[in-house]
Amino acid sequence: MQEGSDDAAGHRPALQWGLEPEAAYKEIVTSGPRKLADLMQALLAFLGRNDMMAYLVMMAIRLVALTSALRATSARKSHLRSWNTGLNS
Repeated sequence: MQEGSDDAAGHRPALQWGLEPEAAYKEIVTSGPRKLADLMQALLAFLGRNDMMAYLVMMAIRLVALTSALRATSARKSHLRSWNTGLNS
């Protein structure tokens, strides 16, 4: 079964270590937050390249993206709030 496809019951198969998790790991280690990079390196040393590590890496890269998106949204809302306040003065 291919990664990302659903089985007959509608469940997604478990992630497996491969090209996508490897690329995500390299991205985290080279350009991600330093503490996260340190954590991922320690986890890789402890767990090795396996399904569990693939899952953790793919979740980590998604959380980094989510944090960036929320930070940008929050900055926009803050900017709009101050702009709105200026209009109402």
